[in-house]
Amino acid sequence: MRNLLTFLIIVSAAVILIIFAGTPKAQQQGTVTANVLVSCPFSINLNLLSAYVKTANTITGSYVVRTLSTCNITTMQGYFNITFQSNGVLAYSNQITANNLGQSANTFALSFGTSNLINTTYIGTVSFTHNFFTNSSTKTFQILNPANVVINNLSVSSSSVTTGSPLTFTVGIKNTGQLSASNIIVNLTITGPSSFNTIFAYPSQNLLAGSGETLTTTLTNVTSTAGTYNVVVSAAYYSNITQSDLLQYSVTQPSSGRSPSSGGGGGAPPPPPSGNTTGIGISTIPLSVSTVAGQGLTTQLGVVSKSTVPEVVQISIGDGFTSLLTLSSNEINLPAGGLASVSAVFQAPTNTLPGTYVIPITFTVRTTDGALITQFTDYLSFTVYGTVNGLQILQETYLSGGLTESSSVIQITNYGNSTVRNVTLTTTLPLLVAQNVSQITAYGLPNNITVGPGKYIITWRVGSIPPRQVVYGYYSIKKVQSVSLLSYAQSTFAVPTLAPTSSLLKVISISAPTFYTNATNLINITTFYSGTSAQPIDFYLTGPQVVDVANPTQIINAYPNQLLTTSFAVATDNFTGTALFTLYISTSGQTLNYSIPVLILSGQTLAQATNSTVTKQISNRLNMATYALEAVGVLTLAFITAVTINRLRRRPPRYDIERARSLARLKSKIINHD
Repeated sequence: MRNLLTFLIIVSAAVILIIFAGTPKAQQQGTVTANVLVSCPFSINLNLLSAYVKTANTITGSYVVRTLSTCNITTMQGYFNITFQSNGVLAYSNQITANNLGQSANTFALSFGTSNLINTTYIGTVSFTHNFFTNSSTKTFQILNPANVVINNLSVSSSSVTTGSPLTFTVGIKNTGQLSASNIIVNLTITGPSSFNTIFAYPSQNLLAGSGETLTTTLTNVTSTAGTYNVVVSAAYYSNITQSDLLQYSVTQPSSGRSPSSGGGGGAPPPPPSGNTTGIGISTIPLSVSTVAGQGLTTQLGVVSKSTVPEVVQISIGDGFTSLLTLSSNEINLPAGGLASVSAVFQAPTNTLPGTYVIPITFTVRTTDGALITQFTDYLSFTVYGTVNGLQILQETYLSGGLTESSSVIQITNYGNSTVRNVTLTTTLPLLVAQNVSQITAYGLPNNITVGPGKYIITWRVGSIPPRQVVYGYYSIKKVQSVSLLSYAQSTFAVPTLAPTSSLLKVISISAPTFYTNATNLINITTFYSGTSAQPIDFYLTGPQVVDVANPTQIINAYPNQLLTTSFAVATDNFTGTALFTLYISTSGQTLNYSIPVLILSGQTLAQATNSTVTKQISNRLNMATYALEAVGVLTLAFITAVTINRLRRRPPRYDIERARSLARLKSKIINHD
């Protein structure tokens, strides 16, 4: 037994020596060699406009790529795709590249044609994959038809008038494009025995897409000569000009009231009346004007000659009111039967107290040699309003229809920096100005006309007025009962409410994972914009001096109900600990700020994306543990083998009775033989 155990121990030691002798040199030295593919992370920012005009043959943009660590990328391939926002169907795809990338931003140009794009909303996506790292950037944009101003109506108050009669021309214009139009010029051209040309006054600053306007003007100098006249109106918006259909009217001489000569047609005409007709009439004058202190309003004062000889008209403003009203000229040389006007600028100095000022305007008519013909004074009501939450009112009232009808324009301007909502404006008119409420018509803004104690009340309601925007309301009165009472019309604001800040911007998430030293990390911001109009959103991120924000300022053009995603690349140095960042988000009407604490841990610099060799040193302690486990395994196996053999040797033999009897007989014979 002892010899057997000795033998087993010698065999186990030999096995252990064989195992260690067979270990490769690389393993004995403690190194492991492997090929590992490590990626170089990068960021992408796609730059596209929020809208492009369909008429442009080629649309341009760009994308900016930079690595987020101290690694470089020689080249990588990607794709630029355009999909329909409505259903995600691919509309355009093209392969793109990005070369020589490092931590500095590299900008690459994009261009694509519009021939296969329709007027709708698209999503543009730029995506790249380098080894196993993929990143992309998306932008939403629209393809729109340009503004297109057309004339959809032209009419004249009468197709046949007598000489000297006024004519009112009405023109309807509409913007059939998808973008708003500004600086529209509507021109009226009349040809015939005499030629005339005038430009319509266009009150709106912008004609919104799909909206229309109706313009009117009344002229008396276009009927001075008998004959047939042709009228054409053109609307010009930059280089786009459209014309109306041809319209005609005729002018005839008034009847003399005398019977024809009984002697036939050869009689001489009646002699002209003796003497000359003199005097003037007021063709254009605002009955009342309103503005706010510090704001001006320009209108016209027009006169028409009723004389058969030239006249000189002198206009003077009452003492004490010259600071409120300024004329472009105080004297008009008026030809016989002619029409002329001067510009009148109403300007209330900033220190003017709110209230109504009745301004006397005196007209003195003289012959060309200075002889006095007539003199009369007219009165104009000038109301100065205060400002409520940045809102200001401008109002003008004119008489027409032989002083029996009035037309008024109310302009509401938001000069503040915030959207004003739930605006209520109340216009009050004296009860004796009209026969009944049915004679008053209001339009342009949602309104309601009621009758109160001694007055008519027009209540205007405006849902919202964005910053630096203007809205208009109009009202007219038929069969004016008292012209003088029109000057007592007043418009006042009910206190509006500012748009709640929470309704514009809401931060959905701020993702700031753990940062590592000597690396570039990302802070991702997701924001929801719920404003009612498109406007830019400013994002600004600041941090401590131990970090560097590569793109601290970002501006995104946001559309209503749009989800915005913004990423800031932050480079760290050897600092470890907590860094406090501050995020500012601002737009017109709201500013948000957030504090973002970020934990910075010690880390290794990301390796360049390449096939590299990684060497791992195996510690002596790990080697000893491995060898000990192998030795224990061999000894355990040897022990089990020795125990098994020993038990087999000591087991008694199997008993056989016949063999035992045979041996007993053999033993007996041996004994007897002896």
